[in-house]
Amino acid sequence: MNEFSGIGFVDRTHTAAGISISPSSGSTAVTSQADELLLGSIGVETKKDDPFAPGAGYTALANIGTGTSGPSDSNVSIDPEYRIVAATGSYLADGSINPAQNWAATIATFPAALCGNGVVEATEACDDGNLVNGDCCSSACAIEAAGTVCRASAGVCDPTETCTGSSATCPADAKSTVVCRASAGICDVTESCDGVGDNCPADGFVAAGTTCRAAAGVCDLVETCTGSSASCPADAKSTVVCRLAAGICDVAESCDGIGDSCPADAFAPGGTLCRATAGVCDVAENCTGSSVNCPADAKSTAV
Repeated sequence: MNEFSGIGFVDRTHTAAGISISPSSGSTAVTSQADELLLGSIGVETKKDDPFAPGAGYTALANIGTGTSGPSDSNVSIDPEYRIVAATGSYLADGSINPAQNWAATIATFPAALCGNGVVEATEACDDGNLVNGDCCSSACAIEAAGTVCRASAGVCDPTETCTGSSATCPADAKSTVVCRASAGICDVTESCDGVGDNCPADGFVAAGTTCRAAAGVCDLVETCTGSSASCPADAKSTVVCRLAAGICDVAESCDGIGDSCPADAFAPGGTLCRATAGVCDVAENCTGSSVNCPADAKSTAV
């Protein structure tokens, strides 16, 4: 019976025996679902192929016999029959034989594959216990095509999983390790997925005190990251003394708060007193305006 090679498990069976022209297996238990295959067999003690008519709704299959040797009660002729029912109920295998003789009858019911019951049955490639599409086992209990989304992304660090086309199970929930937030400035750090969570880690910054702009001159201040901002602080300039006076006729220079460099080296204006007269024959000395030193101490030759 190759046409029934793909049938699933037996659902119900029932047997009976007797002597008459109307063999019957007796009523079976109620079938478990609407679509079931009934296989009945009527066995008769005989060594010849006596006429047999299948029961109502049944189709006869090929007769099988043990042979024609010996007495009749040493041989058996079996007439199988089948029927597919479309409603639940109590069913029996029956028919008619001629003449009346000893018989035994049996019936077995086989439910059709029921998608969604969690059992992989004949004609099913998979059965995950539901009738949902998009989980790699379709609502028709077929393996879904490669690339079918079976688990949507739950965050920037959670890649979408898709069916492989060869498995009825969605791949394991994987997490990413790629960059999920680029640096937004010199004081910001790049964040990458940690391979565990669905979301990008919290936005972090370069540690406070980290130099983000080096001094470009003696009047330029070093700027450092604050630890709470992605940007380097504004470029600030100094106003402190950047060149001390090198002599009595030199002046100290201070940063102007604008430029990176110390202003040009300046001197006390020419004519500025740098050494007062110490007597009637001593003359006062004044700065030249071009030297840091007071001129040499000169003396008068006047009357």
